[in-house]
Amino acid sequence: MASSEHEITRLLSAASSGSRTAQDDLFSAVYAQLHQLAGSHRRRQHGDDTLGNTAFVHDADLRLSQQPHRWQDRAHFFNAASKAIRHILVDHARRRRAAKRGGDQARVPLDSIAALDDDSAKDVLDLNEALERL
Repeated sequence: MASSEHEITRLLSAASSGSRTAQDDLFSAVYAQLHQLAGSHRRRQHGDDTLGNTAFVHDADLRLSQQPHRWQDRAHFFNAASKAIRHILVDHARRRRAAKRGGDQARVPLDSIAALDDDSAKDVLDLNEALERL
């Protein structure tokens, strides 16, 4: 596993040129640093424990590898990785909040509810009358 700054710089250059092998080697070389970065983001954002740092790191690698990048240096790369991890954390929080608020429930248009037949309308009125008496 490459870990020297010179080797990482070489891998950044090769990955920026489109080498998938270099991207894979780069990910392996900086994995521990990305893992720490993910943990730092999760602590700052009060992240939950449903996804661990590893999941965020792998998602960030996937996002970074799906788009061609021209990383100028290590700082530029880690800035991009940090932003990817932060966006993943925000997306995860949004999905959890939406699900908590019923975001995964089927939507029923009010028009379909308002289209009660006579028997259903009578049942609704009878129910309302019973509730008022109660």
